[in-house]
Amino acid sequence: MKSKADVVSNIALVVAIISLLSAGAFLLIVIKTDEVSKLLMNVPYLLVSAGLFFSIISLLFEWKARKRSYVCERCGRKVMIRSHGLCQACRSKELTPKKKNRITSIKNSSKKKKLENPDLSGFFRLMLEELSTIRMSMTGKAIHFPTVCNVCHILPKRLYKSVATCRDNIVFLHESEHTVFDMYLDRMEFDKLETEFPFVWKYAVKKVLDMESRGMIKERGRLIIEIIDRYEKTL
Repeated sequence: MKSKADVVSNIALVVAIISLLSAGAFLLIVIKTDEVSKLLMNVPYLLVSAGLFFSIISLLFEWKARKRSYVCERCGRKVMIRSHGLCQACRSKELTPKKKNRITSIKNSSKKKKLENPDLSGFFRLMLEELSTIRMSMTGKAIHFPTVCNVCHILPKRLYKSVATCRDNIVFLHESEHTVFDMYLDRMEFDKLETEFPFVWKYAVKKVLDMESRGMIKERGRLIIEIIDRYEKTL
């Protein structure tokens, strides 16, 4: 069954074609009556031809669109695209509860993270207060505007939560240094750390071993094991 919109569209198209043909015929009568030159007499034919051409093109596009349309199994509306046999409006009603559950899940996850480590934001604030009085990386590079990007964890906070808010697990670095330092640390490229960050890395290793000796590090990851095996007897 055709919708009201389809009927109106068809009527409008037919009226447009009839109007165009009528205008062309009227122009032909006027031009012949006034005995205008043969060149101008061709204009109405061109107008009528153009009108017919565009009308046919319009009909073809509409026919193709109708051929590709699908009927919603729930509301009966004709649509270009369906999902599981339903139009977008009907399908969205089915997806709404899932979306709500997903949003709730994300919120709960966010709350859980905050509860797991409620002091991290406060810890960063304290570190920035300390760094604001120094305004310098441990390599001697100036830090004009301290941010959390300048607060570098020796043992990654995502893996070693027991020392995530421990001052001994922190070194101050310039943003560019922080990126390189973390990269070498993640890859456990200790030789490069010793070469490019000699003072910083020596200090970092000493602090890690000190935290380990005091039983502060609860996690047993590969990084802490490698540091202990390599440096415990050398320092």
